[in-house]
Amino acid sequence: MIAIGLLLVAAETYLWHGPILGPLGEAIFIAGLLGFTVDRLLKAKLVREVADQVLRNLWGAGAPQEYLKNLNESLSTYSAIILNLQLRVTLKWQNDNQDRLKVTYEARSVKQNVSADAWKPSLPWVPSSLADGPESQILRLELIIRHPPQGQRAPIEVRKEWTTQQLHDARRMSDRGVGLIEDFASSNGIPYVNPGEICEARCVAVRYRHADDMMPLWTNAPALSWQLDIDGPALDDLEVHAYLGAEDIDLDGQSPLHGVHGFSHAGATLRVAWVPKSPQDHAPEEGGAT
Repeated sequence: MIAIGLLLVAAETYLWHGPILGPLGEAIFIAGLLGFTVDRLLKAKLVREVADQVLRNLWGAGAPQEYLKNLNESLSTYSAIILNLQLRVTLKWQNDNQDRLKVTYEARSVKQNVSADAWKPSLPWVPSSLADGPESQILRLELIIRHPPQGQRAPIEVRKEWTTQQLHDARRMSDRGVGLIEDFASSNGIPYVNPGEICEARCVAVRYRHADDMMPLWTNAPALSWQLDIDGPALDDLEVHAYLGAEDIDLDGQSPLHGVHGFSHAGATLRVAWVPKSPQDHAPEEGGAT
C-alpha cells in the first residue's frame, strides 16, 4: 500500500486526472504506513499479553503480579535453550570388594542460540573422584555446530572432535574437579554459535565413587526434554534411583534402566543415586518345581 500510494502521488504531475489521484495516493500511503507501524505495535503487544496469560495459567491466577513480572524477565535473560539432553550412565565395579564404582557417563546436549548475540559452546567439567583413587577424566569430546538452513540448501555443519590423549594434555585440575585449559576454545578454533544456530555437544567422562553414592548433572539453560539410560555389570547389585530436582524420574526396564522427563528450568539438577541391594534382594525365591 505504501508503494502504491507513492506511485499515485507521483502520477498527479503527469496524468490529466492527477488532482484525483494525488489525494487518493496520499490517503493510501498514510493508510499503509499506519498499517505497517500500528499493526506491528499491536502484534508486539498481543505477544506480551499472551506471554503474560500463559505465565498466569502455568503458575496460578492467584500469583502476585510482581512474581510473574520477575519470572518473565528471568526467562528472557537466557541466550540458549536445550532442545534435548540425553545421559547414559554405566556402572561397573572397580574392585572385587564391590565398595567402589567406576562411573562412566556420556552426555549429549542439543542447544540452540535464541538470543541476538553469538556465544562460545560450553566446555565440559567433571566433578572430582574419590581422593585415594584414580582421577576423574574426560575421555571424549565432540562439538557440532549447525547453521540454519537457507531455502532448499541443507544446513552447513562445523564438526570438531578430540581424543582422550588430546583432552588429557589440555586438562585443568582443581580441588573441585577436572576441566579444560582456559584457552582451549581459541587454540582449537572452536567457532562462535550465532543466533539461530544449533550446537550439539557429546562428552564421555569417567568418575570413581563409593558403592553408596550419587552423580549430579546440572544445566545452564532451560531444557525441553531429558532422556536417561543406566546400565553396566554392577546394576544387578545396586538399587538405583533418579531425581530431577525434588521430582522422581520413573525408571523402566531391567538393564538398561530408562527414564524420560519434560521441561526443566535452567539450573535444574539431575541426580542418579545408587545403594547396594539388601541381601534378601539377592536371595533366590523359595519353592520351585519338584
